[in-house]
Amino acid sequence: MKYVITLFLIGTLVSCGTRKNKDLQSAANPDDLSLQSSELFDTLFINTNFAVCWWPDSVDQVIMRQNYDEISYNKFVDDLTWYTEKAVEMLDSLGIDNRITDKDVIVFTDSNKSEISLKRKDVKGNLVLFNVEKEPLISTINDFNRKEIIDYFK
Repeated sequence: MKYVITLFLIGTLVSCGTRKNKDLQSAANPDDLSLQSSELFDTLFINTNFAVCWWPDSVDQVIMRQNYDEISYNKFVDDLTWYTEKAVEMLDSLGIDNRITDKDVIVFTDSNKSEISLKRKDVKGNLVLFNVEKEPLISTINDFNRKEIIDYFK
């Protein structure tokens, strides 16, 4: 079972980091406000109302495996997966675009074309909400509040 969970986590992280479609293009033209989100190396660029679930990258996963016993590590992965699934389901039900990522940096562009940059390791939380009219709201996957999220995106 532990291998299934680990493979699921790794597969999810890899697929989230390498997903390609119309919305995820290279950030060659950051002034193109028609983009919802784009990627460039370890950075995710967002310029619309959006929610990001930040997951540990592969280096963090290795460190956690080394520092925690197998049961604790597997419980962490199980909890992270379950809470993330519930958060994404709720965000989808509210029509809020969202994404799971392990990118190190997220650059948000607000309605005034000002950039707000967040580094994953400097943020005390793993759920970042962004409304182009407001400062990003940082929370945790296991502590999100539906009413707070609805109010934030009003």
